[in-house]
Order: sequence, then structure tokens, then C-alpha cells
Amino acid sequence: MLRARLIGVKVVVTALACAGGGACVDIIDHGKTPCVPETCDGCCTANGVCLPGSNVFACGAGAGLCRTCRPEEICAGGVCRVPGAYEEPPPDGGGPDACGPKSCEGCCANGECVAQAQQTDSYCGEGGSLCHACTGLTSCVDRRCEAHPGCHLTLNLVYPPGYDFAVQDFGQIPVGATARFDLTFRNTGDRPCAITAPTFLPGTDVNAFSFNGQSTYPFEVEPGQTSKLAVTFTPYAPNAWDGFGNAFTFTANDGARSECANGQPGCRKVVVRGVGLDTSFTARAPVVPDALDLGEVAVGCQSGWRQVLLVNESKTPMTVSAASVSGAGFELQSPALPVTVAPWATLTLYVRFAPVPTQTGPQAGSLSLVDSTGLARSFPLTATGVSTLLRSESFLQEKSNDADILFVVSNGATMEQPQLDLSSALAPFWTNAMSAGASLHAGVISTDVSLESAGRLLGSPRFVTSSTPNAVDALGSNVRVGTQGAIDQALEAVRLALTPPNGDDPLRNGGFLRTNARLGLVIVTDSAEKSGAPVDDYVRILRELVRGPLHDRVRSYPIAPATQCQSSGRYLELVDRTGGLCQARGAAPMTAQLLAIAGDLFRPRDEYELTYPIDLAQPVIVLVDASPADPTTQYLLDPAHNSLRFSTNSVPEPGQTISVTYSTLCHP
Repeated sequence: MLRARLIGVKVVVTALACAGGGACVDIIDHGKTPCVPETCDGCCTANGVCLPGSNVFACGAGAGLCRTCRPEEICAGGVCRVPGAYEEPPPDGGGPDACGPKSCEGCCANGECVAQAQQTDSYCGEGGSLCHACTGLTSCVDRRCEAHPGCHLTLNLVYPPGYDFAVQDFGQIPVGATARFDLTFRNTGDRPCAITAPTFLPGTDVNAFSFNGQSTYPFEVEPGQTSKLAVTFTPYAPNAWDGFGNAFTFTANDGARSECANGQPGCRKVVVRGVGLDTSFTARAPVVPDALDLGEVAVGCQSGWRQVLLVNESKTPMTVSAASVSGAGFELQSPALPVTVAPWATLTLYVRFAPVPTQTGPQAGSLSLVDSTGLARSFPLTATGVSTLLRSESFLQEKSNDADILFVVSNGATMEQPQLDLSSALAPFWTNAMSAGASLHAGVISTDVSLESAGRLLGSPRFVTSSTPNAVDALGSNVRVGTQGAIDQALEAVRLALTPPNGDDPLRNGGFLRTNARLGLVIVTDSAEKSGAPVDDYVRILRELVRGPLHDRVRSYPIAPATQCQSSGRYLELVDRTGGLCQARGAAPMTAQLLAIAGDLFRPRDEYELTYPIDLAQPVIVLVDASPADPTTQYLLDPAHNSLRFSTNSVPEPGQTISVTYSTLCHP
């Protein structure tokens, strides 16, 4: 538990740290006394605060750095240990075969000596003492847990055995399609990391490989934060981009060993590879997502099953004859093959990762499919094996209310008046957004997927922004999509709009969806939702597209028949999965319904979905700008959405950082 009290004008933070259901002890930071052996019998935090050192979240003694014990350990005498699994080595070393000071220069775990060359952040120590886990912004350096001075980068790159540079293999990609790899920079140091602009080496085919995701260089990654750079591969011909001729470099100010010919410290080299497949066949069947990162998985556990969809976008059936995964630890679950996928239908596959003890660090694999064209297609899989169930995540409360609003408007025969009502109600909605300081993109598609233009943004301009002259008039014209009449497939239309080839084509919908903005789906219809796939399939696609917390990053706002907002309606199911509002059409004026949407979409963010399934039986620590938040009054943990939700009066201010430390569930 955590609490805070106000004394005069000074905040004194009191943490009630409770280990394994035992007694809770007060930890009080008065912020005055330096943390040194003369003043602290316990342990010191990274910012110099003395703690008792007897709690699993802050274990230590003699003014050493506080450590967070692994979930299976207790804190005893300032040492993290597993009860009964291994004990402190005896002073005499315990004999010639026992692990102790006389026989081990490293540390002891389960009676075995862990030498310096074998030590990791989870098993670190010297002199035959008990191995410890390094936590926070520390790692095992020369058998000791030490804070990283300055910038210290952790990257999700894979270094094949014998290589002194990284290799990113995109696998086999259909000609004209785009595969994406998110290069992730995580700063575990105590100073900002500055990253220079990535540069392709001479000879690299820049028509096939490109960057996306950063607009200014050098960009900075603050301590404890992460940033991403998208590297893409778009084959323009059925060729192989293999060997070592395609590569890029970038430099960070972390002083790491150079991987580049110039020898500059901190310079990294990444070779990129891929194969373009001939797709001159009738059927188009993209896989969503086209690259899958299964995240961090503890050794001895396994990730949850992640869904992969093959979508038959053609008007003829397509047969999938084989599916397989490569790479140690990756597993595939699929229906009995061959399977014929009807037009506009989907085939659902599931992939997971279960690392073995030797699989710590980044791991790579691939998903391969063979369809009725006879061509094999391969899609990258990545995961990271870790040795602990303890997780720490940080979120920044954004300083703006940026929103990408996709109006999905039915063009059914009875939709003329609803379209006029929507057009007339846009002015107050737009004014509300501008008063909230929002930066907007607003585009329009119809619910009709029977046309060749299905999913493409309609009207001119393709989408309006906060700076578009006469934006309300332009948007009001765009939402009048006509009444040609068609089956309402709003969710399928959304998928077509936001995924390739429409989603990233600069001549179609490219540029509409931003990485730092909420996505608001405003669906206006007088019919039931009749897309072919389950709602859950579309929600999973949205999750992969936004690559972030879904329940707050994506909001759904159907204005639909009342039955669709009741227990059996697909639109209500969509809102339940993504958040938002489901409003019955005609129950209130369209102006009032749009203003209700604005009130929800442009509000400060109050919910943060966690990456991994949280174990509610274990303690959870929530900090806002390093100050503990009170679970009894300030926030709650929502198991249905695996999220942290702040109460109305406790929503973090723009610019504040929210940190969550929790134990994740192990899927045995």
C-alpha cells in the first residue's frame, strides 16, 4: 500500500511495504539526511533515500543500493533469497565442493557457483556470497550491481553468433507490401540518451528500405523511458535483398563499443535483409500483423496466445495448405489444414513463445504460410526471454489532446437525413475540440466494402486537420457519402482503411493515423453491424495497429440503432473492448451526441493498460512523478482490461510520469 500526507507545504511520502501478506512497515522519506553507512543501517534508493532494507521491494543493508527481490524470494537480513532453496554460504566455504568464499570468486545460487562470465542482472555477486538481482537503473558490472552513469541503451536487436553487428531479417514479403520492425531504444541510465539520425550505408537499396517514426534528430530518450524507430521493407520486385550490402548505422552518446568502420564509440550497425515474393495472382491475403513481437516472457513460463489473421481480400476463395513456425521456443496453434478461406473471410492462427533456461535476451523466429498460389510467405516473430516475473512500466501523461477521428458513415438508402444531421452538428463539435487544445485529423469512410474504393478516405481533402481552412465546411461535405445502399460492414471498412495497402499509401490514407494520437471511431448508421469476422478479431487488429494501450488509445463511438447498443449488439461489444460511448440514434439531437463524444475523446487520459497480465495477488507499486499513489483513493486496478485507472480527482497532470511495478502472471 502507498499513501501521502500534506504537512504544511511539504509532502511527506509514506509507503506501507507489505511482503507476502506479512506485516507492513512504514518507510518515510524526509528528504534531508544523506544515505551513507553512518546514517543508514538499511539500503539506499537510486536517489539517495534510506529505507529499512527489510522489504521485498527494497532489500539491502549497510547503505548499499536497495534491490527488488524476485517474486519467489523473501528479504532476510538485507538479502534476497528463496526460502529453503539456497542459503548464505558458510563462512569457511563449506568444503572443497561447496559454493562459498573459498571456492567461488563469483556468487552462489542453489549451491552452484555463478562465475563472472555467466552472471546476468538476475544473478550478480562476488566473493562466494549469495547472488542478487540488480534492479531499477542498475545492472551487473564486474560482479556488482551498479547504477549506469550517463546514458545506457538497451536495444531489441539480434546479434547472430559470430557477428559483431546486428541483423534484421524481414523474411519473405509480397511485392508491394510493407513489413515493419520497431527498433526500440530503452534508456536504463541516469542521463538522457541522444540518438543521431540513422543513415543507410552506401550501396543500400533505399527504394526497398526506409525509416519512419522520428521527425527531428538527434532525438533524446529520458532515463527509464523508451522510444521507437520504425524500419520498413517494401520489396518492389521479386528479388532477394540478402548478404551484407544493405545496412544502416546510428550513434548514441552511451560510449558503447563501436560496430562501425569509423570506430566511433556508441555507433551501431544493423544489416537489413528480405525477400520480395511475386504476387501476380488474383487473391490478396495480407496477414495482420505482418510482424509480431511477443514481448518479454519469463524463463519457465510462456506468453499468452497471440492472434494472427490471414484476411482474404479477394472475391474468390483461397486455400491455405500449410502453416509453421521456426525459431526455438515459438509455438503455433492452427486449425487442421488445408483450409479454404471464403472471400472477405479470415483464417485465425495463434502464436506463443515459451523460452527455455538458455533463451534469455532477444529471440527471433518466423511464421510461414503456403496458400493456393503455391508461394511460401514468411513473417517475422520476435520475443525476449527474461529471468524474472517482476515488471516495471512507465507512461507519460501527454501534454496535448491529439486525436485522429475516423467518421464511418453508412451509405444505406435511408441515411440521407442522418448524414445531413451529422454535417450540421460538426461546428459545435469542432469548436469544442479547438477549445480543448486538440490537434485533429478527421477523415471519412463509408460502411460499404463492396466497391474497389472500400476503406479509402472520401472527399477533398482526404482528411482535414486543425489548420485546414474552412475545416468544418470541408468535413461537413465529406460526411455526406451518399445513399447508394449496401450492407453495413463498419468494422471491416475500418480494417481496410487503417491496414495496408490503404493505411500506408500516401495517395490513399497514408499520414492520417499518427503514433502519438488517440484514434476515435465515430460510426453513424441506421443498421446492424454485419462484418464477417468476430468483433474480437477487429479489436486485435486495432491493438496491433496502435501498438499501445488499447482501452484508452482507441475509443469507439457508434451512433446506431438502439438494439446495437444493448447486450446483444456488436457495437456495444466494440465499446466494451475499446472504451468509448454507444449512443442510440435519434435518442438525442446529433449535436448533443457529438458533444458527448468530444467530452470523452478530449479528456485527459485516466487509464493505462499494462503490457503483461498483472498478478493481483502480489503487491503493486504506482508512482506519479516518483510520489506514491494511494490505491484506496487515487486509482484502481481493472482486471477486465488489465489496466490502471485513476479516479476523477487524481488524474495525472500533463507532463507527469506514471510508473507501475508489478508481478506478471506465469502461464505454466
